[in-house]
Amino acid sequence: TGSTMDQEEMIRVATENKDLSLSVTIAFYRLYVAYMFDKYELALEMAEESRSVAICLNFQHLFYEGLARAESARKQKRHRRAHICAARKAVKKAKRLSQTCPTNTLNNIFLLEAEICFAKGDLDSAIPLYQRSIALADEAGYLHEKALANERIGIALGESDSQFRSIGFLRESLKLYRDWGAHAKVDQMKKKFPLLTDEAMSVGE
Repeated sequence: TGSTMDQEEMIRVATENKDLSLSVTIAFYRLYVAYMFDKYELALEMAEESRSVAICLNFQHLFYEGLARAESARKQKRHRRAHICAARKAVKKAKRLSQTCPTNTLNNIFLLEAEICFAKGDLDSAIPLYQRSIALADEAGYLHEKALANERIGIALGESDSQFRSIGFLRESLKLYRDWGAHAKVDQMKKKFPLLTDEAMSVGE
């Protein structure tokens, strides 16, 4: 909910009019925003809500639910196996859906596979998958998805001994989000990663 869209009002309209398509769309965008702002439990709640009303799940739903599952596997060790299993299922379903237009979705597939490897602690396998995702998003001109892939590889490297490389990817991600016009995401990243503040970046130049 914000100045662009009144979430409660949209939900009310969808419910009163029994508008299934609108209900699914709202649930998906709530899933997307929750994931992008690190609200992984909420993202999974929204995924379940969308699933409860959707006749079939679209590619983007499967992709972001899979990402939320993979990250939840890292954060919630108790349910790690179940989340990884769910993420793998999302990859399989997404791959089937992507066959009709692979050039539009292949970067997403590589990113999701990278995240699953990261969740399992297999960074050596994850890094080339992240890099492939970045390259494909760049070729397709998907600025926001290239930003996301840079952010995720930056986070993965930050949890290893590659802090210098991590900052390089995170700074690229910040620039791409800014170019895309995602100002709230830029602000969130600066708060989350102090080395990305304007002051810190000017010192590093």
